[in-house]
Amino acid sequence: MENTDLLKKEICLGNLIWIRPPCLNFDEFFARELLFGLGFANHEMIYLSANHFMQITNNDFLTESIKSPRVILIGDLINVSDSNLIELVHKLSKSKTFKHRFDLSLIVVSALESNKMNLFQNLLSPEMFQVVESNHSAEADGEIHEMIEAASVEFGKSILNLSVEVADFLEFVYFHKEKSFLRKLI
Repeated sequence: MENTDLLKKEICLGNLIWIRPPCLNFDEFFARELLFGLGFANHEMIYLSANHFMQITNNDFLTESIKSPRVILIGDLINVSDSNLIELVHKLSKSKTFKHRFDLSLIVVSALESNKMNLFQNLLSPEMFQVVESNHSAEADGEIHEMIEAASVEFGKSILNLSVEVADFLEFVYFHKEKSFLRKLI
């Protein structure tokens, strides 16, 4: 992620943000790691499914139930029905109100590409942030492959293939952690 200063600014302004991780299965993990890098502590972030977020906001959004967050990560958009999507868009359009009234920033977290997400983007125009820049993927893939080969030889275990989720996770670790950590993980 190249422009963390812009992300910080958008969070401070209370603008709706959409973080797009490189894969579906680690949405919350990627968003949390990105925000850790900006100085947010774990207790300052909560993760809610989009449906749960809509339930809470239907009940006048009691901040007592959410102790000290600065950010609400809203995920699992795939399970929002088409009929509830407009309601979700309406609630998310009040992101500046959440910021001014409760000092909470709303961040949508979804790697999902679909007509539903295109509609969401067109109606709200959230600030978009990609977690992993794709132009570095070839370099990362090469180094990760070399580490896997070395580990395979060292431990006498054949690794024939990786799932997409594992490959995406290893790429994320490559970009956000020390290479020694990645070697241990592999």
